[in-house]
Amino acid sequence: MEKVIKQLLDEEINPALADHKGGCELVSVEGSTANIRLLGGCVGCPGRKHTFGQRVIPYLKENVAGLEQVNLVD
Repeated sequence: MEKVIKQLLDEEINPALADHKGGCELVSVEGSTANIRLLGGCVGCPGRKHTFGQRVIPYLKENVAGLEQVNLVD
């Protein structure tokens, strides 16, 4: 699961976030939960929770078998 999440972040999600000088990284996977940290321009962006909740979480859950929860961590 960890490898798939990292690949999706690198190839799909981060290129889109890079348009706004941001990105995200996988901090850890604990069972069926992924912990993700936002980077760069995403850290202080007022829309970060919306982007994370409406884009990152659904995309990962849809494309990673067995992933049940995605947390935003600092």
